[in-house]
Amino acid sequence: MNDSQPIETDSYKGVRDFYPDDLRRREYLEQVMRQTVEAFGYEAIDASVLEPAELYDAKSGEELAQEQSYRFTDRGGRDIMLRPEMTPTVARMISARAKSLSFPARWYSIANVFRYERPQHGRLREHWQLNADIFGADSLVADLEVIILAHELMKNLGAKEDDFIIKLSSRGLFTRLCEDVLEIDQETQADLARTIDKKSKIDKDSFNGAIHDLLETEAAERLLTYLSAGDTKIIREKFPNLALPLNDVEELLEQLKEREIGNVVFEPALIRGLDYYTGSVFEVFDTHPQNNRSLFGGGRYDNLMDMFATEPVPAVGFGAGDVTLANFLEAHELWPELGNSLDVSICLVDTDTHAAFGYQVAKKLRSSNVKTRVDISGKGVGTQIKQADEAGAEFVTIIGDDEIESEELTFKKLATGEETTVAVTDLSDVFIDNTNDPA
Repeated sequence: MNDSQPIETDSYKGVRDFYPDDLRRREYLEQVMRQTVEAFGYEAIDASVLEPAELYDAKSGEELAQEQSYRFTDRGGRDIMLRPEMTPTVARMISARAKSLSFPARWYSIANVFRYERPQHGRLREHWQLNADIFGADSLVADLEVIILAHELMKNLGAKEDDFIIKLSSRGLFTRLCEDVLEIDQETQADLARTIDKKSKIDKDSFNGAIHDLLETEAAERLLTYLSAGDTKIIREKFPNLALPLNDVEELLEQLKEREIGNVVFEPALIRGLDYYTGSVFEVFDTHPQNNRSLFGGGRYDNLMDMFATEPVPAVGFGAGDVTLANFLEAHELWPELGNSLDVSICLVDTDTHAAFGYQVAKKLRSSNVKTRVDISGKGVGTQIKQADEAGAEFVTIIGDDEIESEELTFKKLATGEETTVAVTDLSDVFIDNTNDPA
């Protein structure tokens, strides 16, 4: 006798099971993602979820590589991670074939990624993420394209311009501030970046206190002045040393405006916590009061390939996760109807007697790309029709002795009740026309 406790049916904390309705939603998001990026000429790639831990230790930052990672030693003694993000993986792939690739290269993936963190609204331990990147282009035009691409993704999901805003800043601007104005070392810069990245998650007094803990009073006050500037003109007036990197930010803002993207704002406090960003950074924010948060973001990372001892390859891109986008669609009531795509359900009067003929009919229909199932539940015909309707079937047909003898079938369109009777031999000629009828 087995005295052990039964295993719980709940999934591992922070991950999801995808039942049919759930998977249809995820697949819808992925379909919109693919259609959007492929319309811009991006090519799909993929890779294993397993990566050497050193890939993330080098550039992703201590918090992600050490505190938020699923990290283990394999049986060969290798330090391994379940990938917490896709960008270092893509950088590795680019570096591996940098000499044979034609640049600029536009690549995308929809990758399964893992982070060990506290599950909460908009943040789980596993999600699927669209990554779209341009490699080998150091022009601001490339930065412009990925921001336009992010904007197009939101529009293709049904968002209106006032449903979201795009916050834009520059990691290069922040670096110049730290080096030329605040005169602080790289270690303190990294600590500042992590602190600023959490600004929206803590109250003002706590944040100001954290900045003063890291910097001398005068430097802290100058940084807080910078972070509170709501306009590039203010920064230009107060920090003339930042004119050069500020020019790039202003150029991007102007170019986006010319392309009639009117929901982009300058946000100097936008820093993005990953260590590899070198230039422009941006984030897409939901404006809905019940989901007022960052949805996704990205930026320029020109030095990530340095760790592979290859020639530098400039890069810019973004990552957009399925969890935050799903929350956005929920908040704005933008989910479309996503029923099962079933064309025909064949109802059997008697399963044992009529199943063979039912499967013959189903095979003929499937050969003409009609999605067909045979109901083998053994339930009453009325119940079978009801369940066919619930399953999203467009048509039902009933097979009994009379239908087998006559070799004629009556197909009923569930939405209208309209019926069409055809010979089994004529299904491909008559019934297919009916299934494609937009009426």
